[in-house]
Amino acid sequence: MTVDVVSQLTPKFLEHRLRATWRLDELTAVADAPFEHASELADKTRQLTDLNAPLRSEQNGPAAAAAAAVAKERLEVAGREPGWSLQLNPTPATLEEVGIRAADYRASRVAVDRSTPA
Repeated sequence: MTVDVVSQLTPKFLEHRLRATWRLDELTAVADAPFEHASELADKTRQLTDLNAPLRSEQNGPAAAAAAAVAKERLEVAGREPGWSLQLNPTPATLEEVGIRAADYRASRVAVDRSTPA
């Protein structure tokens, strides 16, 4: 940088520093003040916990376990396993897990599509 460029930028940097200092002072004053809605937040948090408790117990209950078993059996009857659709249409992460580069996979799919009669 030349001296001219530095002398042009210096006032801008000083102004930016001054604004940042003011903003820091403003935020520090707010952070040090007590949160005026703390009791309301605590009440809402308790309400949320109370509402979520039956949902969690239902999600982990016997009916949910039975539904999961039925779904698993349905997949097995159809000859599928969890993640079967990723085998048909793999994501880049799935390809990476099995050690195939995404570009190589795409190239092989293009070759298969070209060789398959319509």
